[in-house]
Formats: sequence, structure tokens, C-alpha cells
Amino acid sequence: MTKEILANGKVTRSWLGLHCQALQELENYFGTNGKRGVLISSIDPGSPAEEAFLKAGDVILEIDGTPVSARYVEELPAFYSRIAAHAPGDEVTLKVLRNEEEYTFSLRTKELGQLQGEDYECREWGLTVRAITGQMKLQYQLDDTLGVFVTGVRRLGPAGLAGVRRHDVIKSINRQPIADLSAFVERYTSLVAEDAQRVLLSMDRAGARRLAVINMETAHKTTDETGE
Repeated sequence: MTKEILANGKVTRSWLGLHCQALQELENYFGTNGKRGVLISSIDPGSPAEEAFLKAGDVILEIDGTPVSARYVEELPAFYSRIAAHAPGDEVTLKVLRNEEEYTFSLRTKELGQLQGEDYECREWGLTVRAITGQMKLQYQLDDTLGVFVTGVRRLGPAGLAGVRRHDVIKSINRQPIADLSAFVERYTSLVAEDAQRVLLSMDRAGARRLAVINMETAHKTTDETGE
């Protein structure tokens, strides 16, 4: 871990979007009969686990061919550590028990924090956004956790010139709903790759819906004139 901090300035950990619970109280229902396994209690939207079609109620029997078990809550940290120890982008193979049948799933890990709790920089648009958590929903009195939360805007960047402000919640891009940060990143990177010059954003601001048009041509002219 020390070597990793010196090399990268931080410790990177992988994430699959799985939430698990001890199997002890439910093992008879799920048919494990006191044997090995880790019970999935929920799946994060937009996570590698959801993309692989894992479901709440699945029981993970193996990771990369090695049996795993979390019959008691004290055993869950060791299971999560097995996942976190993978490098972001690694392929992980899970053997899963579902409805008394065994299935194998392949998932590719993402960096913990990349899509949770950290800002995502949209350099070309001049803003940063973050996934909306339940805590943020309460703190900022939001209607739901759909969309992405704007945490910063460059004053003379494309988003700033379009009228986007900190604490706006982006709900759609070019009339396509944005459910979460993963969907936002996918849409943003696609538009940047296409060199899209005009992008329509629909946002919530203090409970009111607002529209903003990011105009890359205007932003480039302003940057040339001001040097910012």
C-alpha cells in the first residue's frame, strides 16, 4: 500500500456495485444449507454488477475460482477486500447460485470513487459534476437522486456562458434522460468524441426546471478574446 501511495499519490480500490449481507439468517431460504456463499442484498444502478445482470438474492459462491463465504457479518469485510484488491479495469469472474442453479458471470471492475463520491471533470464543457447520493438528496432538498449534481463551473467556460451554476442538477442531455453519473459520463464522452457544437441541457435549480444550451463555438470565441 505504501508503494502505491508513493507511485500514484493515492490507493486505488476496485468497485463492482455489490451490497451484501451475512447469509446466516436466510441460508435455508436461498438453499445453501449452511454451505459457503455471500448473499447479494442490493445492486448499485449503473454499476458493473447491474451491467452483468446480477440480482439481489443471488448468492456468490466463488470469485475467480476461489470459494467465498460470509455466513456471519464479521466475514463480510474480507469478501469486500477481495474485490477491492483488484486493479480498476480487471475482469472478475463470479460463480453465482440463483434459484438453485449455478451461473458464471464476468464483470470488469471500476475504480472506487470514480463513480461515487468524487467529482467528475468535464474539461471541454468547463464544469465538474458528482453522483447524487441519498445524503445529498436530503442536504440539498432534492426531489430524487436522478441526474448529476454540478459541483463547479468555470466562469467563462462553455457551461458557465450557457448559464449553468453550481448546485444545478442536470436531468437530461439533448432530451435524453440522465439517470446517474455513469449515464452522464457515457453521453458526455460520446458528444465530445462527435465534436458536438451545441448541446441542450435540462436542469433543476431550486425546484424549477431550466434549459441551457452549451455553444462550443461561442465559448471558443470568448476564450480567444479574453485569453482565459
